[in-house]
Amino acid sequence: MAGRKGTRVHRYTEAELDWLRAHAPGNTWKELAALFNQLFHANQDWRSIHVACHRRAIKGGTGDGRFRAGNPAWNRGLKGVNGDSPVRFQPGNRPHNRQPVGTERNAGGWIEIKVAEPNRWRSKAMLLWEQRHGRQVPDGHVVLFADGDRRNFDPANLLLVSRAELAVMNKRRLIVPGFGEGTRAGQVIARVVLARRRRQLERKRPAKAHGADTNDGTLRPTAEQPTA
Repeated sequence: MAGRKGTRVHRYTEAELDWLRAHAPGNTWKELAALFNQLFHANQDWRSIHVACHRRAIKGGTGDGRFRAGNPAWNRGLKGVNGDSPVRFQPGNRPHNRQPVGTERNAGGWIEIKVAEPNRWRSKAMLLWEQRHGRQVPDGHVVLFADGDRRNFDPANLLLVSRAELAVMNKRRLIVPGFGEGTRAGQVIARVVLARRRRQLERKRPAKAHGADTNDGTLRPTAEQPTA
């Protein structure tokens, strides 16, 4: 049964109500809810437990969050709750939702493939690029979808770019959605931009590239720089 805002209303069984009658007195509502959920594999918050008890005239709560002396243990008479529950995972068992190697998943719009246990995933685009070229994607590089379509795994659409190139392409809007050749041309432009920056940095190298610094900040001529 669905409640307000799509929440699901819990239908309490007689066994659950009997347990609440026995354990509500002396426990805070939060403690009671935690114990109830652990025992009956439910997902009720303490307010829901409180309302359910109130409707059935079940009194509970301590007001100070402590168990009272003389109260029955929460799992008294409940076989299998403490250690031998049939729903616990046993050694060697695998969770029912375990995904085998080779499974694909959508991770924020990017397709990944599980490549190893227990939970190692890699980009499908990078794996396909490596398979085609017979080598790993170099450090500092990524595989870009040239046409911007993250579902187009055509080898011709997988473009290897350095992170420096990608930064320039993003800044200058050189990635052209729907036009792979435009993006490839954008990579060429990015390489030209980066090469020009390198040349500019080389020209701006400190003067010590042509002479050695002395302690007083002046230059001491090197062998290639004769004195006047």
